[in-house]
Amino acid sequence: MNLVFVGFRHGHTGTIYNAAKANPDITILGGWEATEEGRAMAAGTTLEFNYPTLEAVLADERVDAISLGGVYGERGAHAIAALKAGKHVYGDKPICTTLEELEEIEKLSKEKNLKVGCYLSMRFSNGMKTIRDLI
Repeated sequence: MNLVFVGFRHGHTGTIYNAAKANPDITILGGWEATEEGRAMAAGTTLEFNYPTLEAVLADERVDAISLGGVYGERGAHAIAALKAGKHVYGDKPICTTLEELEEIEKLSKEKNLKVGCYLSMRFSNGMKTIRDLI
């Protein structure tokens, strides 16, 4: 699967980047981030912000999926645009901020048979393992 990072505004997006990089089934094609502040959040990774615009990401036929790590209020629109372009979406929580966006995301993913998922980077952490063991 060919993946592009769209937005890099939260530190745990780096956790997702590292997991994707370690997965032999995923090829990271690069990233797009609109701001210098967001690009700075990727410090410590080898991610190359090689797409000049979101439109360039979505027009790249090699891209199978995008990973959304931008600011909350932009994720819904980015997810919708990606789904319309035929890309799977994996994103930070919340995936969107309005019910209208959520309904559109659900409709598009069903119509186009595309997957939408959310980062659950703490799911397998030691703390969560301890909680599961206690339960």
